Amino acid sequence: MKIVTVPNLNLREPSQPVSRPDRHLKRLLTDLQNTLMHSDIGVGLAAPQIDVHLRVFAVNLPKNANEKIPVYHYFINPSITNHPQEKNFGASPKDKAELEGCLSIPHIYAPVARWPWIDVTYQRLENGQLVTYHEHFTNFASRVFQHEFDHLDGILFTDHALSQGTQLYHEVADQDQLQKITPQDLIDLYGEF
Repeated sequence: MKIVTVPNLNLREPSQPVSRPDRHLKRLLTDLQNTLMHSDIGVGLAAPQIDVHLRVFAVNLPKNANEKIPVYHYFINPSITNHPQEKNFGASPKDKAELEGCLSIPHIYAPVARWPWIDVTYQRLENGQLVTYHEHFTNFASRVFQHEFDHLDGILFTDHALSQGTQLYHEVADQDQLQKITPQDLIDLYGEF
């Protein structure tokens, strides 16, 4: 599947909950998996990024901090049920800020303050039924979940970066480095979105 990129305004459309498990949902899960697995740099992909406006996203991350091999996992109708008050730019307030990027906004990166841990509820498709699960995510997994969850509401990571006043960066392909850019530079590169 082709990944939708800015300035496509479909990325701003809020997604609808999945109400029943059917062949369309099974197809969406397959499409998300195939698209994510063929991405060299992506660790998460939300349904709106392939122009399907359902509350579903997928990640390809290790199951826990002790493992290195990523595992494909999808989330249907996710919600964040608990989180701390404070947000961090890294795993902890003392850590260096982590840069966030997005397959739908190629070559743009920025630090984004996010909750260091979250409790979540979501559903999975099992034996033709939607089954509810609860999990706790920390550090990078928490950050990825929040990023993909935002896509379901039409929110992009650059929205947070701009509202938080953090520095935007553009990846210069030929030089393999990041160059500081302004919000106007972002508009010049991709237009209004």
